[in-house]
Amino acid sequence: MSKPRILVGQLWHEGHSFNPVVTDRDEFQILRGEPLLEVARQSQTAFSGIVRAAEQLSYECVPVLGARARPGGPVAQDLFAEIV
Repeated sequence: MSKPRILVGQLWHEGHSFNPVVTDRDEFQILRGEPLLEVARQSQTAFSGIVRAAEQLSYECVPVLGARARPGGPVAQDLFAEIV
């Protein structure tokens, strides 16, 4: 019998419209696929806890996208479209 699979991803950015500086691609760390899981396994975030718990329960994590940036202004529209 195969392992149950779970789709995992992370979007993390706190944007404020009162900050006039647009958050662009240079401000984001964007990962896809296995590198996303590798980083999660080595960090101490809510997302890493989800990945570790799923793997401890013998789920196969299927990584999609991880996009992280520090708090700042709104996300650049072209980057938003790319992430979506």
